[in-house]
Amino acid sequence: PGGRMGFPPNVAENMVNDRYSWGQGVWDVNVQVILPPGTKPKMLNVDMTCSNICIKLVGEEEPLLEGEFYEKIKVEESFWSVEDDNYLMLNLEKAREGIWGTVLKGDREIDTKKVDNAKRLDEFDLETQGHLQKVLYEQNRKLRGLPTTDEQKKIDLMNKLKKMEGSPFYEPPKEFKPSLPEKKKPAEKVNQDIDDIEQI
Repeated sequence: PGGRMGFPPNVAENMVNDRYSWGQGVWDVNVQVILPPGTKPKMLNVDMTCSNICIKLVGEEEPLLEGEFYEKIKVEESFWSVEDDNYLMLNLEKAREGIWGTVLKGDREIDTKKVDNAKRLDEFDLETQGHLQKVLYEQNRKLRGLPTTDEQKKIDLMNKLKKMEGSPFYEPPKEFKPSLPEKKKPAEKVNQDIDDIEQI
């Protein structure tokens, strides 16, 4: 349907009302407002603060959309645009991570417990991404029956100490003594040994 054009899969039926459609991630909210056909950006007056928004057509007193956000946003990282001369698209950056019940207070809210708020790896900051990648790497090593990175470091250190003279773990290299092939006794000697055993 036209009112839901361009939205991600997490826009459910209860995220559509008579004023706008919306979808969200854990860090942002996308809002789509239907405009009068032929509306250009210069025909709009969009006043947006960290807590409120007011959208009007230039020269009109009645706002197309007005209200207080469900939670605060980062104004400097939020923006709006007009698509197909018929839709106002708002991309709102949340001030803090979380799931909103609605875009504007007083509008019908969704059940936030039913929203899939699982994040992709690239949605985390770089430090967290590095930590998660290490955790996944270590889990993969365990599944393959290999020691973890820390365990491998301990093994390598112990092997190094075993080769260092003066270390309490020093193990001198074993001397290689080639084993000589056992000499076979002459047949008559073997027979004599057998006779001696039988006489005992």
